[in-house]
Amino acid sequence: MKQLRAEQGQAAIEFAMTALLFFTLVIFIMDGSRIFWNYLTVSEAANEGARFAIVHSKDSESPLSGTDLEDYVKGRAVGLDPAHMKVTWSPTELTRGSTVKVTVYYETQTITSLFWPNLTIPFVDSATMVVQN
Repeated sequence: MKQLRAEQGQAAIEFAMTALLFFTLVIFIMDGSRIFWNYLTVSEAANEGARFAIVHSKDSESPLSGTDLEDYVKGRAVGLDPAHMKVTWSPTELTRGSTVKVTVYYETQTITSLFWPNLTIPFVDSATMVVQN
């Protein structure tokens, strides 16, 4: 009986050591997944912006004006902060048969900033399509 009492705290110490490692790993997996989701969202927003641009040329019924494309892309990037997003496209004069390129730039920060303080990860993606309308 004396030997059992001496080992009572052993399980608690082992749990504390393995739980720290386990939860650190889980947090890194969640942060990596969130960063990957941000990248996929930026990529899809660029595709959506190019699609929007090709159907709203100057010859269409509702041509692009001002910041229509930028507002549309930022609205499609659900879950991302629009203040950290920049949308550019070229050429600005869209005519039937021309090629439009929409580029989306976004910066995200890691949740695990305790390990990497002030780390921002920039994402740049673009989509190119031919104007149809």
